[in-house]
Amino acid sequence: MVDSQPELDLWIPTQYSLWFPWIGAKAAELREGGRFLLVTVKQKLAAKCRHLLFSALLMRPNAPKQPSKQPF
Repeated sequence: MVDSQPELDLWIPTQYSLWFPWIGAKAAELREGGRFLLVTVKQKLAAKCRHLLFSALLMRPNAPKQPSKQPF
């Protein structure tokens, strides 16, 4: 049976890369001089990864009180 679920590329800041469960990631490579990790994941995992990244950014000591309305 072929898995027809779409795949998405996610750009993750390298300092947060250890927060994510990259099990099932098709590819991972450093970009932009090592500042970002480009990861290809299944669409259902992408939403979870975005949520984890958003949570990580809000937990920073200098994080804004209100999240911005800009997309990732």
